[in-house]
Parts: sequence; C-alpha cells; structure tokens
Amino acid sequence: YLVEMDRKGDYDGVRNKAGAKYGTGYCDAQCPHDLKFVQGEANVKDWDSESVPPTGHAEMDIWEANNMATAFTPHVCTEAGLTMCEGTMCGDNDKGERYLGICDK
Repeated sequence: YLVEMDRKGDYDGVRNKAGAKYGTGYCDAQCPHDLKFVQGEANVKDWDSESVPPTGHAEMDIWEANNMATAFTPHVCTEAGLTMCEGTMCGDNDKGERYLGICDK
C-alpha cells in the first residue's frame, strides 16, 4: 500500500532526530492507537494504546486480494496530511463510529 507520509519520517533534527530510517512518522488511514511516535514526539512513558492520540493519513491499497478477487482501494481522509484525531473523528470500529471518522477505513 501507499500512504501520504512525510518522506523523512517527521525528522526535523530537533524533536525527532530518528526519522524514517527508524520507523518514525508512520501512519495510515486506519488511525492506529498504538503509535509510539507522533510528529516526532515520543510517547512511551506509562504507555498504553489509549494514551497515544490516533492519527490518520490517506492510504492507497494497491493489492487487496483473496483467492477469488483483487482490488485497488483508496482510503481517503477529509483532512490533508498527518492529522491527530480525537473522539468521533477517529472513526473507531469498537465504538461503532467507523463511518463517522475523518478517514475511510
């Protein structure tokens, strides 16, 4: 899949000195709750999956398939770029808000 991510992994030489080489800056349209770095800010102290603000990015799945079919699937977001979400705008499946969020999952 392809995602709308900063090619440097949010490296800025100040807050984030790791960058994409170390996996920082990752994001996709699923608005994951388990990212340890968001825009270069480490979030590991007393970490749990609810302590990190979810983020979303547009995503293009170029190979979704099973043994019967294949599809190219765009997962668009209403906000451009890396977006930290809160509450309903995250579109959490477990809260029944999948279609209310900023990104198509």
